[in-house]
Amino acid sequence: MARPLLQWEAAHPIPPPTLEEGDEDPRIARTAKDLDGLMKLNPPLKAMHPFGATLAQECVTLFMYDVRTLALETQAHVPSYGRWLEEADMAPAYVQHRLALQTLQSHQPTERWILKTPNHLWHLDALGAAYPDARIIWTHRDPGPVVTSLASLANAAQRPLTSRSDPRPTAEEWKRKCSFALGSAMAFDDRAADGWCRHLHYDALMADPVGTVRDLYRSFGDEVGELHARRMEVFLEDRPKDVFGRHRYAPSDFGWSYAGLSDEFSEYTQRYHVRTDTGSSAG
Repeated sequence: MARPLLQWEAAHPIPPPTLEEGDEDPRIARTAKDLDGLMKLNPPLKAMHPFGATLAQECVTLFMYDVRTLALETQAHVPSYGRWLEEADMAPAYVQHRLALQTLQSHQPTERWILKTPNHLWHLDALGAAYPDARIIWTHRDPGPVVTSLASLANAAQRPLTSRSDPRPTAEEWKRKCSFALGSAMAFDDRAADGWCRHLHYDALMADPVGTVRDLYRSFGDEVGELHARRMEVFLEDRPKDVFGRHRYAPSDFGWSYAGLSDEFSEYTQRYHVRTDTGSSAG
């Protein structure tokens, strides 16, 4: 059985939840209360990222236990830390990452974890060393809207903690970070064995989520069960993309244009045949 990392589990992995009491663990309510406080402190975040104690969480949170994580840079503009992190040995961080997952599954037998975070792109060698049997999916998306959205998200997350009003320094730093991550990942792709990952285009996933997931499972020699497919359909029906409002952003907020971003990231988009938008509409 595949299992995602839940937001409350990532925040409070000790003691590990049990099968018998996991659904009623008091840490679920505690996490929900914490998230409610965060949304009241910073309302724009609600439309920018899915928050919920029992929703899936990016496993970037687990790197916090080793203080080597992109998550810290969403909270503060510290370029010196970002440059240190890019060159840091991530092996100890992956040890903590693996230990957290082992702890969580110690009382809930787990066949496989379904995990996600862009943080892995920065250090694919370390990921492969920590999880040599991992099945890796690399999702490709137009960098223009992605970088602009990240710049908007980082600025919004940092706003309660800074008096700086100019959004451009944080935006430029995240643009640089994305360029570094894609360069590192492409270099890894050059030297890695064929088939080390499955390449997935975001447009295909959005056009046919269930069908695309079925194709992914087949590429790994597996099948999506009918119950699994129906659960995906119900989740998509019950939780539309704009359920908490729409995250609106535009490259002009940071002195950019989509055409300019398309040029900056052209090596990546041409290599992986990623369709780009050179217009100027908000996301």
